[in-house]
Amino acid sequence: MKKKDVLISVTGGASVFLLFPVHRIRQVTGKDYRLRVSMDEAVKDYKGLQFLSGFSCRRLALEQHSRTAVEESSQALFFPSQEGNPTITLELKDGLYSHSMWDYSFQALYKITLDKNSLTTELNVKNTDEKPFSFGTTLHTYFNAFVSGASVRGLKGCKTLNKDPDPKNPVEGKEERDTVTFPGFVDCIYLDAPEELHLDNGLGDSITIKNTNWSDTVLWNPHLTMESCYKDFVCVENAKIGQVQLQPNETWTAVQHLSLV
Repeated sequence: MKKKDVLISVTGGASVFLLFPVHRIRQVTGKDYRLRVSMDEAVKDYKGLQFLSGFSCRRLALEQHSRTAVEESSQALFFPSQEGNPTITLELKDGLYSHSMWDYSFQALYKITLDKNSLTTELNVKNTDEKPFSFGTTLHTYFNAFVSGASVRGLKGCKTLNKDPDPKNPVEGKEERDTVTFPGFVDCIYLDAPEELHLDNGLGDSITIKNTNWSDTVLWNPHLTMESCYKDFVCVENAKIGQVQLQPNETWTAVQHLSLV
């Protein structure tokens, strides 16, 4: 365990939280539930589902770009839920680094709750400034998968912004397929997506993705641009592509619930 790693054992339960200095989250199935938050770049774990979440202000993923900023302005708070499920809340606040790029004060709370066959995340963004601001945010959720067998249902009829081949000039369209697959490089935004999607990970698991207040969905797989690992995961990301407007002291909340069927 590295010097800055933190280990929190849940009192009265078998669950363990392994905390590292930022935001990669893995749900490892087995006898114990485990939550891992780390800085590493590996996106491979054959023991369970994987999750990666990032908070961005005007596309500035502050906690992804500065280890120092994260260590100075974020913390992990443990709260056991009333139902007894292991719960942890991660906090990110503004600091000198964030103000150098985006001059607003804010608080972001990210609450993660584990159950035997599900994971629930709740993102709360509060404007702690004296002036209004706007932001966009996306949950970068990586699912362990066999990419050639993976598929997503529930997106038919959505307006699409296809960022392949030019991410700066996405092509508008409409999803006509009942089942969306990952045959090659995929980087596509689905606007006004439904509150429930279904992922077949190609490994025999069916995963229900439910959300509250996430208006959009992003599908992504890097294909041959990440040849060493692209076959092992797909991204189905809840997102808020349009700008959220917050007045001083206002809070925006969005919830994601992932469950094995």
